[in-house]
Amino acid sequence: MSRARILIVEDEAIVAMDLQGRLTALGYETPGVAASGEEALRLTESASPDLVLMDIRLAGAMDGIAAAERLRDRFGLPVVFLTAYADDDTLERAKFADPFGYLLKPFQDRELRTTIEMALYKHRADRNLRRLTRMYAILSQVNQAIVRAVSRAEILQQAARIIVEYGAYPLAWVAWREGDAVFPVARSGEDGGLLRREGAYDLTAPRPPA
Repeated sequence: MSRARILIVEDEAIVAMDLQGRLTALGYETPGVAASGEEALRLTESASPDLVLMDIRLAGAMDGIAAAERLRDRFGLPVVFLTAYADDDTLERAKFADPFGYLLKPFQDRELRTTIEMALYKHRADRNLRRLTRMYAILSQVNQAIVRAVSRAEILQQAARIIVEYGAYPLAWVAWREGDAVFPVARSGEDGGLLRREGAYDLTAPRPPA
């Protein structure tokens, strides 16, 4: 099983170095350390972490709470706050970022590991639930399309459209296979020319009757 990748966002270099060593000792990968919210966003795009440990007070114009909101909205990443601040105003603001944990400094390694593992578990569970919800929505809409459609071609085209719209997929395509030949019959969404480059969707290919 691969080790979880944890991005550290902490503007105090000594604290960040200590945290990186503790995470490594606990068996996690630390693909990067950011000192500001802006840097955290850039690093997330290139490092693809599984979770972010975020201090609330950071260098730069963006504090940890604002950065956590951006990470959630843009990347769907779980964020755990590591902070020395527990005043009511900070706690209320932090809630808007939907954090997966809130650890007060100083903390023990056992607390750190437990919080990280629970956050990763909850994130996986939430992601699986969203996926299942989308699949049920797709099946429901396809069933309705089958009832309304007047031809097989219409059913397949509607199915491709529904997969894109209700499943949040960028592309869906349907094809018949006869031996080694593949006959595309329906598609929806944008692929940036990928299917044409791969030879997977040839509009000039003969099609079986609808």
